[in-house]
Amino acid sequence: MSLITQKQLKEILELVETVPEKFQVKFFEIILNSTLNKSPQVSDSETIPVKKVDDKQPIKKTKFVLPIDVKAFLGQYDISEELIWKCFFIENEEIRSIYKLKTTKKKDVQKQHTLMMCLENAIINGQFEVNIEALRENLKELKDYDSVNFSTNIKSFAKLFKEVNKVKNLSLSPDGKSELADLLEILS
Repeated sequence: MSLITQKQLKEILELVETVPEKFQVKFFEIILNSTLNKSPQVSDSETIPVKKVDDKQPIKKTKFVLPIDVKAFLGQYDISEELIWKCFFIENEEIRSIYKLKTTKKKDVQKQHTLMMCLENAIINGQFEVNIEALRENLKELKDYDSVNFSTNIKSFAKLFKEVNKVKNLSLSPDGKSELADLLEILS
């Protein structure tokens, strides 16, 4: 039986009240699951039973859990988590892209791959960012690399990133996350 203390439950409920009402249920689930996954052992006198597990049920593989920032992004733009599973195949700690872009114009392909690689990295490590060299190599592998216009294209959609710098990773700005949400709608 997974248990949490009354104090932990009270803290969770207080925290949930600080977010907008439409996000409270999902936020509660996320925080509760997180607390249950890392809660220390406590004595029976101070616990609340949360879920009883039938001992006869077979143990299932653990399901991949999206980082909280990805869940927050999905909630912010009202995107179903199922869409992630349509775009990426995830098993254990490995992830593979399975989405198909609906454009052939090199500049648009580059922008969309950049956005999707940012999402892939967010799924892996919680950061909506991409390394420029990794992006370049991925585009070469996919035969979508435009060597003449690669840097120019990155600069042309600079508003999607917090900063465009050859040395640093490209991190999505709020505009970039909005554009990513629009792209996910197109891919759905």
